[in-house]
Amino acid sequence: MLFEHDGTELRRFVGISETNRIVQFTARSNSLTNVHKDQFILITNAQIATRGEKLFVTMGVSSKIFQTSAFDVDHIVVNEYLQAPIVSMSAALGSPDYRRVSVTGTVANATFEEGQGWQRRDVRLTDGIQQVKCKIWGTQENPPPNLTIEESVQLRNMQVKSFRDLISLNSTDETTCNVTDAGAPQHVWLDGYNVNGDMIHFVTQQGAELTLPAARLTNIHTVFLLLYCNTSICVC
Repeated sequence: MLFEHDGTELRRFVGISETNRIVQFTARSNSLTNVHKDQFILITNAQIATRGEKLFVTMGVSSKIFQTSAFDVDHIVVNEYLQAPIVSMSAALGSPDYRRVSVTGTVANATFEEGQGWQRRDVRLTDGIQQVKCKIWGTQENPPPNLTIEESVQLRNMQVKSFRDLISLNSTDETTCNVTDAGAPQHVWLDGYNVNGDMIHFVTQQGAELTLPAARLTNIHTVFLLLYCNTSICVC
C-alpha cells in the first residue's frame, strides 16, 4: 500500500508491503504518476534490494503496475515512519540503516557547507555521554536551520545511515528542528547504586537503569537524580 511521495518527484513513492516492511519505490519512467495514496498495487519485473530494515524497489521500462486487493496494514509501522518516536542517543546509534528516529540533545558542534543547489548543516548532538552526527540538508531557497553550540534541540524524523561503521542521522523531507527549553529538573527516586571502577550504575524506583562516569558526579550518597530534558544528568 502506498502512503506518501518520497520527495517532490512523482517517480518516487513510499509504501508498506504485505509483510509490513517500509518500501521505497523508484521509477525510471513516469509509471508512478498514476498511482495515489492508499492504493494497493502489485508490481512485476522490478528490482528489489534490502538495505537495513527498508526495501527498495526500482522499476524499469518493462515493469508493470496492477491494482490488487487490500491486505491488513500495521498502521503503527506507518505512523512511526511518518512521525518517528523520540529515542535515546544510545538507541539511535544502535538502530539499523534507514530507520527513522527523533532525538533530543545539546549542540556540541555545528558546521555549514554548500554546493551548487544544496546546503548542509552538520551538527553533533550530545546527551552528555554520547554524541551523534546529524546532517540537515537544505537549499538556497530553503536553508537548513542555524544552530549554535549549547542550544538544546529536538530533531524529528531523521533517518539512520551508516558509512564505514560510523552512524549518522540524515534529514528527510519530514524533518523538523525545534530549539527546546530544558526547563526545571525532574526528581527521580533511586532504589540504589553500584560502583564498578570508574562507572556508577543506578536503578530508579521506576525500574530505569542509568550508567554514568564517576568523574561527572559529586556526592553519590543521595536519594534522587536531577534529569534535565532527558539529556543532561547529574547527581546532587
